[in-house]
Amino acid sequence: MRWFEIDPLDTLFFRGAEPMEPGETHVQSSEFPPLPITLIGAVRTAALVRAGVTFMPGWNDMVDAGVRTSIGVDIQPPATFRVMGPLFAYHGEPLYPTPADWRQGEDGRMTRLNPTNAGIAGRWGIRHSSGTVSLPWFLGEPSKEAAFTRWVTAQSLAAGDRGDRVSLVEQEKVFATESRVGLALEGRRAKDGHLYSTSHIRLRSGVTMLFGLDGVPSSVFPDTGLLQWGGEQRLVQYRGCSGVTLPWSDGGSRWLALIPVQANRLDPAVPALHFEGQSVPLSTWVSGKFRKIGGWNLATRSHKPLISWFPAGSVFYPAQAPDRECHERAGHLGLVWI
Repeated sequence: MRWFEIDPLDTLFFRGAEPMEPGETHVQSSEFPPLPITLIGAVRTAALVRAGVTFMPGWNDMVDAGVRTSIGVDIQPPATFRVMGPLFAYHGEPLYPTPADWRQGEDGRMTRLNPTNAGIAGRWGIRHSSGTVSLPWFLGEPSKEAAFTRWVTAQSLAAGDRGDRVSLVEQEKVFATESRVGLALEGRRAKDGHLYSTSHIRLRSGVTMLFGLDGVPSSVFPDTGLLQWGGEQRLVQYRGCSGVTLPWSDGGSRWLALIPVQANRLDPAVPALHFEGQSVPLSTWVSGKFRKIGGWNLATRSHKPLISWFPAGSVFYPAQAPDRECHERAGHLGLVWI
């Protein structure tokens, strides 16, 4: 897999799921870190633009065969085209989401949830859903979402699983949110009653973003260039980088989602996780609340349907040890074994 580093040229803007229609709302939230699908779209668009595609009617019939084979021209890209990320890099070191089954004590040490341990479940205020599925969630913790706004290095990830003290990288060290106020225009005049507010993201000094790319040769997507990413087609520059190794533990017991995972891949009635034609039975999983993301389809000029996603940091416990092929398929979803 080829790895790249992203350095924004300005702030970034990734719209939330709220409509921006008069009378609905005048504040537009930001979904950050962005979903992998936004990065997939940016990479494919950059490759098509580099190939000379102008997106005029009939453009998909004029795409070069090499580009068509590697990134495709249909809604779904080829199976060989894969993107991992985006991830953060803090002073050159990759950051990973804090596992959802961690809790940090006052002494800084981590405790990892064992869903079958009744003692830990009782201390943490865990309850389970009724019926055949044992789905844990947390009660009485005002800061229960805090774990999903913190990141760890690979070294800290291993230390936290051992129950050692861990220094978490807080969100304010990674990026800042800035408000913007705008006016809708009608020709050259402001549209009456169309004042709105958006939230933009500015990465902190020393912070960049990483993504991996598989199945696309450098002739189609070169090692350096520009991407139009997110709302307002903000420009970011990217460059190839080396030395990125994703975490992995030979003695692991669960998958950690480095990036969001579509909720429809999990069947809670079994329970089982589905990917690439394979169904993996689970003993349980631990997650924060779903992220519901929609968007706008430029091709059809209509709203995309809302899709639920498990947030990055969710953990999935398979009922039995997966084999290497299963790990490889899980890796295509952004799941690593820890």
